[in-house]
Amino acid sequence: MIIDIIGDIHGYADKLAGLLTQLGYVHNGEYYVPPANHRALFIGDLIDRGSQQLRTLEIVFAMLDADVADAVMGNHEYNALAYATLDPYNEGQYLRSSSSRLSCSSIRTRLSQLMPSSTSSGKRPSSTSACTLDSSMSPTFTRASVTW
Repeated sequence: MIIDIIGDIHGYADKLAGLLTQLGYVHNGEYYVPPANHRALFIGDLIDRGSQQLRTLEIVFAMLDADVADAVMGNHEYNALAYATLDPYNEGQYLRSSSSRLSCSSIRTRLSQLMPSSTSSGKRPSSTSACTLDSSMSPTFTRASVTW
Protein backbone atom coordinates (compact mmCIF):
# COMPACT_ATOMS: atom_id res chain seq x y z
CA MET A 1 0.00 0.00 0.00
CA ILE A 2 1.30 3.42 -0.96
CA ILE A 3 0.22 6.24 1.33
CA ASP A 4 0.03 9.65 -0.36
CA ILE A 5 0.66 12.14 2.46
CA ILE A 6 -0.99 15.50 1.82
CA GLY A 7 -0.86 18.46 4.19
CA ASP A 8 -1.24 22.21 4.47
CA ILE A 9 -3.97 22.66 1.87
CA HIS A 10 -5.28 25.75 3.71
CA GLY A 11 -8.51 26.05 1.72
CA TYR A 12 -7.06 25.91 -1.79
CA ALA A 13 -9.37 23.30 -3.32
CA ASP A 14 -8.16 23.91 -6.87
CA LYS A 15 -4.58 23.17 -5.81
CA LEU A 16 -5.75 20.02 -3.99
CA ALA A 17 -7.67 18.82 -7.04
CA GLY A 18 -4.62 19.46 -9.21
CA LEU A 19 -2.35 17.57 -6.82
CA LEU A 20 -4.72 14.60 -6.62
CA THR A 21 -4.93 14.49 -10.42
CA GLN A 22 -1.14 14.70 -10.68
CA LEU A 23 -0.86 11.76 -8.25
CA GLY A 24 -3.16 9.70 -10.49
CA TYR A 25 -6.45 10.10 -8.63
CA VAL A 26 -9.52 10.27 -10.88
CA HIS A 27 -12.75 12.06 -9.94
CA ASN A 28 -15.71 9.73 -10.53
CA GLY A 29 -18.38 12.38 -10.02
CA GLU A 30 -18.51 11.81 -6.27
CA TYR A 31 -14.94 11.58 -5.00
CA TYR A 32 -11.34 11.19 -6.11
CA VAL A 33 -10.57 7.51 -6.65
CA PRO A 34 -6.95 6.65 -5.89
CA PRO A 35 -4.73 4.66 -8.21
CA ALA A 36 -4.49 0.93 -7.42
CA ASN A 37 -2.83 0.26 -4.08
CA HIS A 38 -2.85 3.95 -3.03
CA ARG A 39 -4.53 5.72 -0.10
CA ALA A 40 -4.51 9.42 0.79
CA LEU A 41 -3.54 10.64 4.25
CA PHE A 42 -4.43 14.28 4.93
CA ILE A 43 -2.23 15.52 7.77
CA GLY A 44 -4.01 18.67 8.81
CA ASP A 45 -4.41 22.33 8.00
CA LEU A 46 -7.16 21.73 5.46
CA ILE A 47 -8.73 25.13 6.22
CA ASP A 48 -7.76 28.74 6.82
CA ARG A 49 -6.33 31.30 4.41
CA GLY A 50 -7.72 30.22 1.01
CA SER A 51 -11.12 31.17 -0.36
CA GLN A 52 -12.16 27.57 -1.18
CA GLN A 53 -12.37 26.13 2.33
CA LEU A 54 -15.82 24.56 1.95
CA ARG A 55 -14.90 22.95 -1.36
CA THR A 56 -11.66 21.65 0.20
CA LEU A 57 -13.62 20.01 3.00
CA GLU A 58 -16.12 18.56 0.51
CA ILE A 59 -13.28 16.91 -1.44
CA VAL A 60 -11.64 15.47 1.68
CA PHE A 61 -14.89 14.38 3.37
CA ALA A 62 -16.07 12.64 0.18
CA MET A 63 -12.82 10.67 0.13
CA LEU A 64 -13.14 9.87 3.84
CA ASP A 65 -16.75 8.71 3.35
CA ALA A 66 -15.65 6.51 0.45
CA ASP A 67 -12.94 5.02 2.71
CA VAL A 68 -10.11 5.90 0.33
CA ALA A 69 -8.47 8.41 2.70
CA ASP A 70 -7.70 9.17 6.32
CA ALA A 71 -7.24 12.56 7.97
CA VAL A 72 -5.55 13.98 11.05
CA MET A 73 -6.68 17.29 12.50
CA GLY A 74 -4.17 20.12 12.34
CA ASN A 75 -3.85 23.24 14.45
CA HIS A 76 -6.07 25.26 12.07
CA GLU A 77 -8.91 22.75 12.50
CA TYR A 78 -8.30 22.74 16.27
CA ASN A 79 -8.56 26.53 16.35
CA ALA A 80 -11.77 26.50 14.29
CA LEU A 81 -13.34 24.06 16.74
CA ALA A 82 -12.19 26.14 19.70
CA TYR A 83 -13.74 29.29 18.15
CA ALA A 84 -17.08 27.43 17.89
CA THR A 85 -17.08 25.55 21.23
CA LEU A 86 -18.46 27.04 24.43
CA ASP A 87 -16.04 27.01 27.35
CA PRO A 88 -17.48 24.77 30.10
CA TYR A 89 -15.60 26.79 32.75
CA ASN A 90 -16.57 30.30 31.59
CA GLU A 91 -20.28 30.70 30.91
CA GLY A 92 -21.06 32.52 27.67
CA GLN A 93 -17.42 32.38 26.53
CA TYR A 94 -15.88 30.26 23.81
CA LEU A 95 -12.76 28.16 24.26
CA ARG A 96 -11.04 30.69 22.03
CA SER A 97 -12.23 34.16 21.13
CA SER A 98 -11.52 35.63 17.74
CA SER A 99 -9.28 38.25 19.36
CA SER A 100 -7.25 35.88 21.53
CA ARG A 101 -4.11 33.92 20.91
CA LEU A 102 -3.48 30.73 22.80
CA SER A 103 -0.15 30.31 24.50
CA CYS A 104 1.44 27.01 25.42
CA SER A 105 0.85 27.75 29.11
CA SER A 106 -2.85 28.44 28.54
CA ILE A 107 -3.18 25.13 26.68
CA ARG A 108 -1.48 23.30 29.55
CA THR A 109 -3.82 25.04 32.01
CA ARG A 110 -6.87 24.04 29.96
CA LEU A 111 -5.63 20.44 29.73
CA SER A 112 -5.14 20.29 33.49
CA GLN A 113 -8.71 21.58 34.01
CA LEU A 114 -10.10 18.88 31.74
CA MET A 115 -8.12 16.04 33.33
CA PRO A 116 -9.69 14.21 36.26
CA SER A 117 -8.22 15.11 39.66
CA SER A 118 -7.71 11.45 40.48
CA THR A 119 -8.35 8.00 39.12
CA SER A 120 -9.99 4.98 40.68
CA SER A 121 -6.55 3.97 41.91
CA GLY A 122 -6.37 7.22 43.88
CA LYS A 123 -3.35 8.45 41.93
CA ARG A 124 -3.45 11.89 40.38
CA PRO A 125 -2.55 11.83 36.69
CA SER A 126 0.41 13.89 35.62
CA SER A 127 0.63 15.53 32.26
CA THR A 128 3.65 16.41 30.23
CA SER A 129 3.37 18.26 27.00
CA ALA A 130 5.67 20.21 24.82
CA CYS A 131 4.37 22.72 22.36
CA THR A 132 5.90 25.28 20.08
CA LEU A 133 4.46 28.35 18.47
CA ASP A 134 4.54 28.72 14.73
CA SER A 135 4.93 32.05 12.97
CA SER A 136 1.21 32.86 13.35
CA MET A 137 1.48 32.21 17.11
CA SER A 138 -0.86 29.24 16.88
CA PRO A 139 0.06 26.35 19.15
CA THR A 140 1.47 23.24 17.59
CA PHE A 141 1.87 20.22 19.82
CA THR A 142 5.01 18.22 19.32
CA ARG A 143 4.28 15.74 22.11
CA ALA A 144 1.56 15.23 24.67
CA SER A 145 1.07 12.41 27.13
CA VAL A 146 -0.88 11.66 30.26
CA THR A 147 0.42 9.10 32.72
CA TRP A 148 -1.03 7.58 35.90
